[in-house]
Amino acid sequence: MTTLALLAAAALATSATPATTVDKPSGKEPLRYRDAVTSRVDVKRDIGYSGDQGLDIYQPSGDRTRNRPAVVWIHGGGFRVGSKRAANVVQLATAFAQRGYVAASIDYRLLAQGVRCGGTGSAPPPKCAQAAVAAKEDAVAAVAWIRRHARGLHVDPHRIAVGGTSAGAVTSLLLGTDPSVPIDAAVSISGFLPAASYSRADAPTLFFEGTLDHTTPFALSKATAEGIAKAGVPVVFETLQGAGHVPWQYRSRFITHSAYFLYEHLGLGRKS
Repeated sequence: MTTLALLAAAALATSATPATTVDKPSGKEPLRYRDAVTSRVDVKRDIGYSGDQGLDIYQPSGDRTRNRPAVVWIHGGGFRVGSKRAANVVQLATAFAQRGYVAASIDYRLLAQGVRCGGTGSAPPPKCAQAAVAAKEDAVAAVAWIRRHARGLHVDPHRIAVGGTSAGAVTSLLLGTDPSVPIDAAVSISGFLPAASYSRADAPTLFFEGTLDHTTPFALSKATAEGIAKAGVPVVFETLQGAGHVPWQYRSRFITHSAYFLYEHLGLGRKS
């Protein structure tokens, strides 16, 4: 690439800003992966994927479609509480299985015992950083497990996304912004990264953030989205006016717009 072209690309990247919403992919209803195509979901629980950690797999009942996309949902809880059976990640995993995905909800190590990770307005305690690293390592292992078992799960190993709420959103962002982790898209519901570098190799990312979120502050979440966008990566930042932390009254929007976003950025309108 010429010097002029490099400068032009750099100018384009630094001027990039996140989109504000997700467009609905075109196609007749019900469109597989965009819309629910079944109400029946099979769940296989407590599958060990790394050490003592387990995951639950959600699939459309009786489905034999091959090369299906997969999405890993990661629960919140400040890196100190929570589980793969949390109601919100169960609802997310179920909704995506109803759309034809193989969805997983995972447990991970909860190391931030006795401290608060978020909402303090100051640097988090060292234990929070250690807990976030452990959560990321476990999530990477869960994705690797799905990739190793892709054939048996009828999963396309090149179409795997991650998403989460709160601490799970932070974990998803840690995966999505690590070029060494082969993630194809990420969804953050009330998450941010306190300090990070971004590159064009980062995963396309969808953010949902409430303006009155005092746990993962709106300004920090928006700054994360802008940083990823400036690296030249597709980003959508959906502002939830007057909403707090993980505002589950928006669950229909979380599900629908995440499905739209992943449909586009996992290339689900194209044949495998």
